[in-house]
Amino acid sequence: MLASLLATAMVAIAKLENWLYWIVIDAVSMFLYGAQQLWLPALLYLLYLGIAISGYFAWRRRWAAQGTA
Repeated sequence: MLASLLATAMVAIAKLENWLYWIVIDAVSMFLYGAQQLWLPALLYLLYLGIAISGYFAWRRRWAAQGTA
């Protein structure tokens, strides 16, 4: 919960590293739901994980193009 709040705050101030936090949070959540055989929430977090990975690379490309990275 606290990690999610930290990652959300980082999104608000446009920190590239926020995506790394979301990747870890989503991967751990997916594992925990899967371990409990809750397949639909695990699948949802797999989708969130894909979005976070995509977001990280999109932001990284954009920041590199601006010369910020």
